[in-house]
Amino acid sequence: MKKFDYNLVKLLQCLIEFRSVTRTAEELDVAISTVRHGLARLRREFNDRIVVNTKEGLVPTTLAITLNSHFSSAANLIDNAIAAGKNSDSAQNSLTINQCQPINPTLVKLPNIPTVTVQRYGRDFYYQIC
Repeated sequence: MKKFDYNLVKLLQCLIEFRSVTRTAEELDVAISTVRHGLARLRREFNDRIVVNTKEGLVPTTLAITLNSHFSSAANLIDNAIAAGKNSDSAQNSLTINQCQPINPTLVKLPNIPTVTVQRYGRDFYYQIC
C-alpha cells in the first residue's frame, strides 16, 4: 500500500467545511500555495477533481464527501490520541518527530518543551530546546 499523507485528510476536511482555499490556508496556518499543492496531490491520488469552483465557493465532489466521511472517524481517533498525549506528564518534557524528508528547522513551529527527538531514516537525533 502506498503511503498517504495525513495532512491531506485535514486539508480535505477544511476544504469541505470552509469551501475556500484562502480560508482553509488561514485555518491550517499555511500558505495558500500549500493548500493548492495539497489539493493537487489529492486530485492525483484519487483521480478526481475533489472540489469544483463555483460562485458560491468550492463544492465537494461525491467522492470527496465519501472520503471525508471515512476520514472523519480516523481523524477523530488521531485527534483524541494527540489530546491524550498532551495531557500526559511525558508529553510536557519531550516530542518525537518522524521525519522522512529533510526539513528546515527554522520553519518548524515546536511547542515549548525542553527535548525534541527527530526520527529520520530509523535513527534518533535528540535536540535540546534552549
